[in-house]
Amino acid sequence: MKARFLLAAAAAFLCGCSSIISDAFIDIDQTSYIFPAAGDIYSVEFTASAKWTAVSDNTSWCRVAPSSGEPGKSTIRVTTTMNHEGGNERYAKVTISCGLAQKDLEIIQLEANTLKPEQEHLSSSDEGETFDVKIRHNVDFTVKVEDAAASWITASISPSSKAMKESIVHIEVMRNFGGPGRSGMVVLNSELGPKTIEVVQSGADVFALDKTTQAIPGQGGTFTVMVFGTMPYHINTIPDWISEIEENGRVHTFQANANESESSREGTIVFCDEGGTCIPLIVTQEGMPEWAAKKFRHQSLLMRFTATWCGWCPRMNKSVKKAQELYPGKIQHLAIHGGGSSLEFESAGPLETRYRISGFPTGIADGRIEIGNMDINSTANRIVEAAKETENLYGTVSGASIRTALDGGNLNVDATLYFTAPGSYLVTALVVEDDIVTAQSDYEEGDHPYYTHDGVARKALTSVEGDTFSQTGSFSSRDFSWSTKVDSKWKSSNLRVLIYVQAKYGNRVKKSTNNYGEYYVDNCFTVKAGETLELETE
Repeated sequence: MKARFLLAAAAAFLCGCSSIISDAFIDIDQTSYIFPAAGDIYSVEFTASAKWTAVSDNTSWCRVAPSSGEPGKSTIRVTTTMNHEGGNERYAKVTISCGLAQKDLEIIQLEANTLKPEQEHLSSSDEGETFDVKIRHNVDFTVKVEDAAASWITASISPSSKAMKESIVHIEVMRNFGGPGRSGMVVLNSELGPKTIEVVQSGADVFALDKTTQAIPGQGGTFTVMVFGTMPYHINTIPDWISEIEENGRVHTFQANANESESSREGTIVFCDEGGTCIPLIVTQEGMPEWAAKKFRHQSLLMRFTATWCGWCPRMNKSVKKAQELYPGKIQHLAIHGGGSSLEFESAGPLETRYRISGFPTGIADGRIEIGNMDINSTANRIVEAAKETENLYGTVSGASIRTALDGGNLNVDATLYFTAPGSYLVTALVVEDDIVTAQSDYEEGDHPYYTHDGVARKALTSVEGDTFSQTGSFSSRDFSWSTKVDSKWKSSNLRVLIYVQAKYGNRVKKSTNNYGEYYVDNCFTVKAGETLELETE
């Protein structure tokens, strides 16, 4: 009887367990979790149909609690410790089991922030070497050679696109031309602070120059040569157009004369040590352009801010013409008509702002001197004085040749600007029209129904305040090209191209009526549309 009871109980237990296994389930929304490198605790919610267990496969850094629970809604806490594993990501799995049902949680912990060079000490021979140092990192960094070693060590980065990056820092050590050994630091800077790579180079005693060639501009100039090593030496040969002007230890300063020929020339300075070893320094000098020996023709620019409704403006127009008679061929006139004028210049605004125009008429000579509307003779004399002052005070450093063509409905302009000094410049190119007949107010002679206007600004081919550029050579040139459609209101036979160059004051005295900026008008050029202007010199 007892045996039959035990058998029945065992059968009932097995049947119940089989029911639980076949029907068990785990309901969970999220199965992947990313933890920061510093470690954290995340709560995971789920629903289990029966008793459950939870276990981590890597309890050294990823733990789970509680490890078991009853059916229904449950929460476990997954805890990760700080990642100290040298910058590597790491992975663990938390398994939740309920009967035969199972859910695996993917646990990812981000790598610890790291910046680690594979080598922290480099040793170079006196001949110089290059090194590619692998940098393991997951933070951005920059590389810099300390100032004391920047003359003989260079460093650059070749980055990787991997999450845990292995970038290469390319370090080049220059040859040590004599003297003792030396050391310097390459610094890797990041949010983790600086990391350094020490570079040590052995010393050497050699006889060498810091250069083997030297280029000199046509106008001449100075240059220095350093002799490396400790051996005694002397200068054996020097061209007659080069002279040594200073010797400071093993550093020599030379002066090359101007090359008055258009052809380039070459000479050799020879340094020899006491053992008879000689090293040549090849010096080349460019020829001077044909125009370099000449003086550019100078023309001042008188901007006249005006309008057809301005009754006092005809008087200043007469003053400008009088000034051109008093100083023939030296003053160009540009009429800039403001708002409300029937000849309004669409780009007048920036010029009115720059030159602080508060009323018409107002004249501006060479971008620096305001000209008031006095009596005709006084105003004309003031314009001439300003023009002469510009040339005498600042000289003339720019010239131009201009080629223009009327092609159908287009005006094409090609200009070459020439310079006798390096510096920062602005160029402004405008289309202007002469002999425009239209009405003009005149408070002195009465309004004119048919008044002839000359030098009227029609269109800016550049920025109206000038396009900026720099010249580095003392005798240099630069080419420009512009094109515009000819407006149907313009008369092609009356069109001119007017170009003016502004030079930067720099260290020169700024003599102007107001603060009109850092530039003044150096020179002005004009040519009729469809014609050519050759470079004009005096």
